[in-house]
Amino acid sequence: MENIIIPTQSGQICKTLIPLENEREGDVYILTGDPDLITDGVTIEAVSLNDLQRNVKDPSKAERKRIPINNLTVIGEDLEDYVASWNKA
Repeated sequence: MENIIIPTQSGQICKTLIPLENEREGDVYILTGDPDLITDGVTIEAVSLNDLQRNVKDPSKAERKRIPINNLTVIGEDLEDYVASWNKA
């Protein structure tokens, strides 16, 4: 079983444990909300890395989604480290 790391800060890179509706398994999200400021106690705002890539000229157009925080696991502390990890053997 995979270690589950609950998000603790904005900017962390996460995967969903259970894919969201209309999403593919393994989709990657960047937290845009602050876990300390979760207003409803359950969900946090995040943006799909795929959506950001499609909207690279205007990232503000990438859809922000509300995702249950207990459905996320951290796979990177920030985008730079996550991308750098692709080159590690």
